[in-house]
Amino acid sequence: MVSMLATTGAGIAYTAHVQRESDRQWCELFAILTPDAPPTTERGQEVAEALERRRQTLGCNQFDSP
Repeated sequence: MVSMLATTGAGIAYTAHVQRESDRQWCELFAILTPDAPPTTERGQEVAEALERRRQTLGCNQFDSP
């Protein structure tokens, strides 16, 4: 019983770690794609807004450097 609980706990911890790493990598990509200046075209603004929504959904601010 203890072995089964330990294995389950380890599996959950590993899955959480892999998910955080994946989120961090996506956040790095979104940071690169985010323009320095506000876009001037409607399409550019839509893309920037979509990137920002995704950054918020993933909690990218937790990966930002201080």
